[in-house]
Amino acid sequence: MSHQSQVTTRAKASVSLFAWFWQRTKTVLAIMGLASVFEDSVRWATAIHWVVEQYRVIRDWLFGWLPFRIPETWQDFTVLAEEDWGV
Repeated sequence: MSHQSQVTTRAKASVSLFAWFWQRTKTVLAIMGLASVFEDSVRWATAIHWVVEQYRVIRDWLFGWLPFRIPETWQDFTVLAEEDWGV
């Protein structure tokens, strides 16, 4: 085996080793990134559920104090705000 082919074989082996190492590193980083995104999604979902629950409590309280009855389907501030009252 000539000196040139030995150098080429070593270079290929080092590139192959680097490719193997980088492939494993990319996989670990990708899994860590997905885990982080999932954790953030769970946190946001919890926060959104809390906001929605507070909105429901406030809405029920406000509409409960009215001296007249508003149908359940209308008990939404956005519906009342967008309703055309013929004015």
